[in-house]
Amino acid sequence: MRHPIRNMGFALCMAAAAAAPSQVFAQSCSTSTAYYGELIQAADLDGNGSLEAVCNGYSEINVVSGSAATRYPLSNTPWTLASVIDVDGSPGAEVVLKQGNQLTIVKHYARTTAAIYIGTTSWDIGAFADVDAIAGNEIAITTPTLLRIVYPRNGSITDHYIGTASRVVAGAVADMDGLPGAEIPLEAGSNLVVYGRNTGLRTTWVTNGTNWKICADIANCASDMNGVAGAELLLALPSEVKIYSLKSGALNSYWIGSQYATLDNGVRDLDGVAGNDVAMAQGGNGNLLILRPASGTLQTINGAGSFGSSWTLVGYANLDGVAGDEIRVRSNSNNRIYRVYPRSGTVSVE
Repeated sequence: MRHPIRNMGFALCMAAAAAAPSQVFAQSCSTSTAYYGELIQAADLDGNGSLEAVCNGYSEINVVSGSAATRYPLSNTPWTLASVIDVDGSPGAEVVLKQGNQLTIVKHYARTTAAIYIGTTSWDIGAFADVDAIAGNEIAITTPTLLRIVYPRNGSITDHYIGTASRVVAGAVADMDGLPGAEIPLEAGSNLVVYGRNTGLRTTWVTNGTNWKICADIANCASDMNGVAGAELLLALPSEVKIYSLKSGALNSYWIGSQYATLDNGVRDLDGVAGNDVAMAQGGNGNLLILRPASGTLQTINGAGSFGSSWTLVGYANLDGVAGDEIRVRSNSNNRIYRVYPRSGTVSVE
């Protein structure tokens, strides 16, 4: 079966990465009198609406604005850029570095740097997210046993014990409970773990072993799928899909029984009922599957007599004026385009 999705065995299809647009930087790391290193990024660091050049001076971070430069010396410890993002709510973005056992944060608005000690054990930055609904992103860090939330605004840290190695799924960070502040999902062995300031640490068993993933690489993988405020998570397992709702605590399973993949941009409203649906292709027979988490149903649309078992996704459009998108597919056997109406399960040729 050919269609514009990546077939990854049991794994959910991940959207093809769009080509990043070219960016012309308003600043550079050179002035008429000096060179300040390699350009890392251009960003508004002081909140005045103009871009500064963030420059790698190796033993320092240099910020260049016009003909002026501000130097921020660093210790001899090797460092890597984590992000240029607002982490304290002050005007402009901060430059966040992972450096040895600490975070180093360049606060150009205040013309200063701050160091936040993380620890001597191995650690990784998983995501930047506004967890507490106060201006500025928090930093989610994983250690071998902990989820550590860093609040750069005041330098505080909260630790949340997981007990095993875990991975933050940054692409699925979302508001999952309908209350201010984002929740952070993690894959932790056989468990799904979600942290939120309102719920604390919530652990849900998914399956034996680690052969599962949180969908994060296509649009709306973490989105409202049941019409109730707060996003649900889409989980991929061999031969089945699971939908997790933090709000209700439910983990619902939908058995497919064979290889499958989610269509590119396939998490969307397909029936006009509140909450996104999930469009998937079933391996082998080429069935089009529509999962409706709001009603707990899995619809099968067979292409026999129309688009067949080998087809290519063309796109989505509201073709009948009724709420909910239709799906356009091209048959690889006759090269004709067909319209699939998920609401009724009918198919027509264009």
